[in-house]
Amino acid sequence: PVSMFSVKGRVVDADMNPIKNIEVSTKYWYETVRTEEDGSFHFTGEDVGMDPSLLSLQFTDTDGEENGGEFEMKTVDVPLEQTDPGDGGWDMGDYTAEDVEIVLTRKDSED
Repeated sequence: PVSMFSVKGRVVDADMNPIKNIEVSTKYWYETVRTEEDGSFHFTGEDVGMDPSLLSLQFTDTDGEENGGEFEMKTVDVPLEQTDPGDGGWDMGDYTAEDVEIVLTRKDSED
């Protein structure tokens, strides 16, 4: 079974400031996207053989201080809603989530 997914959202810090250049990925894909200047991201792909109603996304700060601080990695299970039922065979349909907001925590800067 194959399904298509689309997740749109935004990554912010604890003060609700957008965080740019955060890597967004999933453990089932080698593809990644990065957050824009306003913290927004749009991650799309094809899911094969997994539960199409839930997608586990990982958010990783790979540039350190360049985006305003160093942030802890975070993994979030994002629930998806079916927007197209597919053909009932191998095509499990399309799934989406919008307005997903992810809050990242700054790493402790004290040694």
